[in-house]
Amino acid sequence: MKGRDWFDYVPFINSSWTWKKICVVKDKFKHGYINNQWCDGNGEYSVAAGYRWLQGPQTKVHWFPVVWNRFNVPKHSFIAWLIIKERLLTKDRLLAFGIPNDGKCDLCSSHNEDHKHLFYQCEFSIRCWDILSGGGYVVSDLAFKKYL
Repeated sequence: MKGRDWFDYVPFINSSWTWKKICVVKDKFKHGYINNQWCDGNGEYSVAAGYRWLQGPQTKVHWFPVVWNRFNVPKHSFIAWLIIKERLLTKDRLLAFGIPNDGKCDLCSSHNEDHKHLFYQCEFSIRCWDILSGGGYVVSDLAFKKYL
């Protein structure tokens, strides 16, 4: 490696899989760091700058300060984030992953549990939203996303 450019390095065929993976990541960065400068115009190399380049442009979401703030317990923030992204492991998702369960909502036992039912259609959830909003709140996926 001495006297050679790191970005031109190709691992030997008998190299370990870990070293090969490191070289794959190196190849991704090779396209972003040209002539000692990041392609997006940022200055010299740093791990943070490389990570930002690798992620690409990020859109700002209006719910970020509600979910990720210093007053929230990190566990609660993570669960809220999963809810907003509709990635919470509801019973329908668990069934899709092959994890056996009855599929019924544990709160009302009358409908299959999925994201929309659990947060917007279940009688228990509707009552909770009504209490939290002070009454008169129309419960729907769109209204919830508008609120955030």
